Amino acid sequence: MLRERLNDAAIALYRVFSRAGVSFGIFGGHAIQVFGSPRSTKDIDCLARITKLQVIQLFHEQEGFRVVSQVRDDYALLFWFDPAKKHNPVVVEIFCEQFPGFVHSMESAPCSLISIKGHSLGHGVSSFLRPFYIFKGKLHAAAHRAKFLDSADLRALANQHEDDIKPFVDQLNLETIGLAIRRHVELELLFRRLGVDLSEAKQAAKYTSLSDEEAVPAGAVQSGLLA
Repeated sequence: MLRERLNDAAIALYRVFSRAGVSFGIFGGHAIQVFGSPRSTKDIDCLARITKLQVIQLFHEQEGFRVVSQVRDDYALLFWFDPAKKHNPVVVEIFCEQFPGFVHSMESAPCSLISIKGHSLGHGVSSFLRPFYIFKGKLHAAAHRAKFLDSADLRALANQHEDDIKPFVDQLNLETIGLAIRRHVELELLFRRLGVDLSEAKQAAKYTSLSDEEAVPAGAVQSGLLA
């Protein structure tokens, strides 16, 4: 039931963005679910070629969405409410490509339209980043926090979509790989399988601090996906 409610929110997200002609792609836990993992999640993360102000204008009282006030400029927080139920909303975080000081573009990050089925909205579609970029975002997360689910997600993505990930592994940052391995030693086998030079990755991260980020800096999520 929870997954179908997330699908509802993803379908509604597509409806709003597609009417405005805005490119976006869902990543994170819900995308990993849709791409075949049984993992659970309670919210939706997406990257959109838009500003926070434009998100607020587009989504105000549209398709069951409610904008939640918060101070950061690089993302917008929304609640999606089932039209038949006005409680237990789905949390949707929209990370904006465009914010003060942004340097990366979604232009090189392809997305796919995927058919999904919601609980209330039935069959529909939404836009998801391709597996390599979801993997890249998860790698960035694994490098900066000691959360076991990040490691599990990386291994699940590689097991199911190795053919989509391995050809692009040279685009991954070696220091980021080295940091992720230092935090999650079980990832060493994964990156060896993907053809990463582990000695170079470990050397690149050798002198980098492993202190956890208590708050994610503005633009860090976008950089992790697009840099």
